[in-house]
Amino acid sequence: MPTTATFPSVWPSDFLPHFAALIDGVMDCHHNSEEFLGFVILILQKQQHTRGRSTIHTLIKSRLDDWDLGHFHVLVTSAVSDMTAQLKSKHGVSTPEERLETFQHLSVKGEKQKAIRFLSEREEATCILDPEQFDENSGQTIFELLDEKHPKPDTTLSPLDLPVHPTVPVGPKLLVTPGTVADVAQQLKGTTGLGGTDGPTLKGWFLCHKGVSKTLCKAVARLTKWLSNDIRPWEAIRALMSNRLIALDKKPGVRPIGIGQIWQRLMAKTMVPIAGPIATDTCGTDQLCAGLKAGIEGGAAQFWKKMASEPDFGFFLANAMNAFNFVSQVITIWNVRCSWAITFHFRFNCCCHCGLLVVHSSSGARCFLHSEDGVTQGDPLAMILCDHTVLPMIRDLKSQFKNLLHLWFADNGNAGGKLQELKQFSTCLK
Repeated sequence: MPTTATFPSVWPSDFLPHFAALIDGVMDCHHNSEEFLGFVILILQKQQHTRGRSTIHTLIKSRLDDWDLGHFHVLVTSAVSDMTAQLKSKHGVSTPEERLETFQHLSVKGEKQKAIRFLSEREEATCILDPEQFDENSGQTIFELLDEKHPKPDTTLSPLDLPVHPTVPVGPKLLVTPGTVADVAQQLKGTTGLGGTDGPTLKGWFLCHKGVSKTLCKAVARLTKWLSNDIRPWEAIRALMSNRLIALDKKPGVRPIGIGQIWQRLMAKTMVPIAGPIATDTCGTDQLCAGLKAGIEGGAAQFWKKMASEPDFGFFLANAMNAFNFVSQVITIWNVRCSWAITFHFRFNCCCHCGLLVVHSSSGARCFLHSEDGVTQGDPLAMILCDHTVLPMIRDLKSQFKNLLHLWFADNGNAGGKLQELKQFSTCLK
């Protein structure tokens, strides 16, 4: 994985305006998103044993000159060499016991972030599975299980299978300001995707360099608007939609988690404060994970009140199997178009083709999958998209079983009422 250098405080003006211009170039059809994503890796890749502001400044200035002169082969060769050297340095030849001792020593000194970073860079987390290892329960490799959880789309789906909506509204234009981008960037956290830039680093780019930071905010705001207000060429944004895929151990089972490009995550998170309240109003009490305040508490209180007053009151709990992975993207996009139209173009542009999923193994090998259907867990909009996918079904069930109490959160459904009616509800839900 690439690891980007931090900025010496004396030279952000050498990098950020150039980078912002490359983002603008995607919208102006001068190049695709691979160029500005590659620019960050090739210019800021850390080099072992390079220390000090002046030395780092000279190194990056030299790389910028090579970029301007079109010496891309030189930059790529150097970046690959630096990544390989850094990976060997991180793993080293120490034993697990020695690494644990180092971790404990750093923790005792109070350097908790450094200790966690040390351990995470050298050890595979116990909850993250290697794609080449075998699952004892199924006898398959973890990669094969990941492949099963990314199914092919249903080619038999027809317009008659789509949920019926009263109207197909005209999608309003989405207005994104540089200030909104800066506010979202201030909350950025998390690890790096394929691009090598993490949340805290990006936060510094957007907030800590005055005029050049404002230039970057304007470029990202413009890119978000560009993706949100019309259908764009997939070739231009294909790299932005790629994900690093990891397998979490559910004990038993495997949960695929996508770590998207941080730029795509930033734009998706920028959508939430703008379009999120619309989703909350649309879903109301029918789907509680769209952001309704105190919705779960209020629903649970109603259940307990009924249970205390009615002796034959019962519960039915439902949990859809792998709903995020197997939900139809066609139905999701259609429901978003009809009930959350302000985000339709952004969502359509993100999934109109198959996004690339890259799986890294401990041996250094890379495996590739494609996200052809479903919603990738890890997407900032995943919960709200899942909401809108099942919302027509929820409202249909509520209209059929009006005497039951309904409480839905994403793909988890709860119903309460007379046992006989719950049995009919169960049969209908299946």
